[in-house]
Amino acid sequence: MPLSAVARVLAAGRAAVMSGGHGIEGEPAESGRWGPSAVLLPTGDLSTSLGRLTDEVAELLGDGHWPSGGPGRAHITVRALEPYAESVPSHRAARYVSAMARALREVGPVRLEFRGVGLSPSGVMACATDVDGAADRLRDRLGVHLDRDGWLERAAFERGRDPIWYCTLAHFAGPIAEPGRLVSWVDQRSALALGTATFDSMALCRWSFDGWAMAPRVIESASLGKSASGG
Repeated sequence: MPLSAVARVLAAGRAAVMSGGHGIEGEPAESGRWGPSAVLLPTGDLSTSLGRLTDEVAELLGDGHWPSGGPGRAHITVRALEPYAESVPSHRAARYVSAMARALREVGPVRLEFRGVGLSPSGVMACATDVDGAADRLRDRLGVHLDRDGWLERAAFERGRDPIWYCTLAHFAGPIAEPGRLVSWVDQRSALALGTATFDSMALCRWSFDGWAMAPRVIESASLGKSASGG
């Protein structure tokens, strides 16, 4: 039986960590990563659970790695929109937010169940399941409404983005001192229940380094019924 998309990512992550061939985050201006994107931002109990796990894995990994799942940093990417940029021109931001709002109106709120921790080739992630298919539909409809503005992921992913949902708890930013210990920590939490969350808004974000990890800076949010400016 072919592996699921999630299983393929987790298997690749484990192999990368154990071999030392995992990704290493660097200067976004050079890598092109961390460009403007449409994301879901955890709040409430889910944010607390993700933050607690992030603290655990950050302590295990040690200094130098990015604690990306902490408060004010945790996010679930719906779609990447551009390579790294410090700002987004207002006319493009308006088009992005319009596409986000239309997709939300068509699909409605989405529910993600977070259960289990896994390894990707670039970090440690809390895995999520699309409860009723709405999250997948939202991602699809956003791509439709973006039209030509959705060029980045069409160019980057020949067969489309992996159909998985997750929140990265930590991004690797250097060698992993004890890969076996990290794998054991992940295995012990492979079925850990983190809760189910409902999202009725998407945020258009740019990213900046806050001294510890990249943090989302909300440009504008699209929510069911209205759009609201951010900082």
